[in-house]
Amino acid sequence: MLKNSQAKKWHSWVAGVFAASAIWMTSGVVMAEKEGVSAEVAPTSIVNPRYPRKASEEGIEGWVKFQFDVDKYGQPYNVALIDAEPRRIFERDARRAIAQWKFEENKGQTGMIYTMEFVLQEPSPVK
Repeated sequence: MLKNSQAKKWHSWVAGVFAASAIWMTSGVVMAEKEGVSAEVAPTSIVNPRYPRKASEEGIEGWVKFQFDVDKYGQPYNVALIDAEPRRIFERDARRAIAQWKFEENKGQTGMIYTMEFVLQEPSPVK
């Protein structure tokens, strides 16, 4: 009986370490698509979204496609979700990140479409 309780503690510890390392090993966002966007407006600052813990722990990857406008101050607004896969996993974090992006000033644009990919990275080998 003592062996079983020790084994359970050990398994819980390993699971916790794995979950924590999985979150740290994730990459934020990859710009995979840029449709209908004039080359005139370029991002000057991109904030990567937080990778949802549950998605990281379960090895879930996906993408979020959204459309937005950029005002003359370089701030995105009218952010609208177009599609996502899987649904209701990455949308909130993608929306929070895009709200922090900055674009070139005095070059407002409407109808920008971006796709964010949420991809887990393989851990780098320890040397």
